[in-house]
Amino acid sequence: MHATLVGLEHEPGSPGINRNFLLARGERRQMDILGYAQAILEWPSWPLAIRFAGFAPHHLPFYDNSRSPFIASFGIYGNLPVIAGWPIRLQTGSQAHNPGYTQDLDNLRRLAQSYNILHKYHVHPGIQDNSLYLRLGVCDPLSEQEIASVSLDLRTFLQAFGAVTFPLSPQDISLVSYIENTLPPETSHAVPLHQLAPEHLTVYPHQWQK
Repeated sequence: MHATLVGLEHEPGSPGINRNFLLARGERRQMDILGYAQAILEWPSWPLAIRFAGFAPHHLPFYDNSRSPFIASFGIYGNLPVIAGWPIRLQTGSQAHNPGYTQDLDNLRRLAQSYNILHKYHVHPGIQDNSLYLRLGVCDPLSEQEIASVSLDLRTFLQAFGAVTFPLSPQDISLVSYIENTLPPETSHAVPLHQLAPEHLTVYPHQWQK
């Protein structure tokens, strides 16, 4: 199980050229991965609190690109089951039951553009990506009816389970080079962000993700 902050896809045959900038805007930009890593480490909004689960169908503190938190909290996309959470600002006292939701993850992903990295969900103007989505694994192919049924069951389970909040800090983030996007340990290599050095960018340089 893992969550992706930003994918660092590059153009095949052109190591370091950001694929999303090239395809979406026709711009050949050399990614400054080390610069972005340092910006993440120095980002002033750490640590974050990420809330998962506990969303009722009528609970609408925000919309995730037109989807309610209940709908967006779990989904199956192709053969990938995904659970999503969102950044919150924890309150105290009488407001403790009413956390404030922030745009921190979307802001952190947009910051990547200053380092020639275009997040794949930001190629379309106006689209936000403020969720932390955990890929739970890989499932067998399902029909649309099966996906709808399983998704409803899991969303209802997450609602009944109640809200769970996890801390997220730079120490939790690694750069992962990989061959298979399921990230099997035998063909993947992870380096904690605070230990990242130029030589780490040569391991499977065709794929990176934070």
